Amino acid sequence: MDKKMIVKIILIVLVVGGFTALYFLSKPNYPSQTTETLPSATSSETAAPSQNSGNVTTPSATSKTTTQTGTTLTRNQAYNYYSSQSLYSQLVDCVGYPGVLYMRQGTKFMLENTSQIKDELTIKTQNIMIPAKNFAIVTALDSGYYDIVCNGRNALKLQIQPK
Repeated sequence: MDKKMIVKIILIVLVVGGFTALYFLSKPNYPSQTTETLPSATSSETAAPSQNSGNVTTPSATSKTTTQTGTTLTRNQAYNYYSSQSLYSQLVDCVGYPGVLYMRQGTKFMLENTSQIKDELTIKTQNIMIPAKNFAIVTALDSGYYDIVCNGRNALKLQIQPK
């Protein structure tokens, strides 16, 4: 074999290997629904949450929320729990950071509004209101790929895999 043929073979192997590596590295890692229990609050003070659509808890101005199991979470406890599992997005002027969340159907995730005004979110047909400087714990109801709309514009994307 001459040198040109060897160089061509090496280039083909590198290109195929590069595309293969890119494919496997770009596949999202879907966290499975956790069975861990949520941390309980250290304070005996509880918020009086309001329910939207029966699936979202909107906390009061005390920045605490009560989960469906009755456990009260502060913002820091919720942030530590959900961010450690990549189930957290911060909304800054209706732009989500990170901009895409991946999870399984039935998984709970945290959305935090760091803006000075309330955010009104829509996920498919589910409406969520998050007061300024507050957060909400949301349940991923239906599998699919959705835009989360915040105050009328796209804020982030949500990809929900079937159970």
